[in-house]
Amino acid sequence: MTRGSLAASLRRPVRRWATAGVLLILLTVGSLIPATVTTAASNWQARLQQGSSALEKGDFSRSETIAKELLSERPRAIDPMNLLGLSYLRQGRMQLAFAVFQTVRALAPERPVTWFRLAHIYRESHMASQERASLETAVRLNPYDRLAHRYLARILMDEKVFYAALAEYTWLVRDQLQRGLTVDPDDLKILQQTAAQLDIRPDEHPWLAALLTPVTRPTNGPVSGTPGSLIQQPPEASRPVNDTAGAP
Repeated sequence: MTRGSLAASLRRPVRRWATAGVLLILLTVGSLIPATVTTAASNWQARLQQGSSALEKGDFSRSETIAKELLSERPRAIDPMNLLGLSYLRQGRMQLAFAVFQTVRALAPERPVTWFRLAHIYRESHMASQERASLETAVRLNPYDRLAHRYLARILMDEKVFYAALAEYTWLVRDQLQRGLTVDPDDLKILQQTAAQLDIRPDEHPWLAALLTPVTRPTNGPVSGTPGSLIQQPPEASRPVNDTAGAP
């Protein structure tokens, strides 16, 4: 055997061993990638939970810091954006909170809670028309959000849009009765006051008497229809509650 053929025969096993080693490394790394990704996602969720816990405990500085860290990794993630916006909101930093929730609204306009939070900021900023538009959108997106209905009813009362306000309070009281809940006394009181403002008397309107007298309340089945459909309104006085294109 010549020196060249001997060298070649020695190199062949080395090449085979090297190729096998590379394949083993690739297979090992490949098998670790899914586990690494899963672990990273789990850690990210755990940190998000830590931020939410800090927010609940009133440690707004920490929840803000965690939210910013998470957003540095996923700039378009909605959950840490909400965490950051709420952190600002609880600290009274309205302009920063408003900017964050505007971004959330642009990324996920179908989320009613975002519209409700924007309405809260508008209320704190004394921007009544924007508050109403945001609440109307929140109610349209989630017709069974009692808190949004309640705030919308109050602003309608302030604006003296009494028929629309009456529709909202009618829905609120009826919904609570049909769900077997204790009716908020303020809702009952304002319902009665609004009806009186419009000269709608319980002794002449059985539906109103039923709502104001819990003994005769309806108990079967969920509430159906939109707020405006629950009472008969004179056409010239009626006004759709949710007729806007969109606007805690």
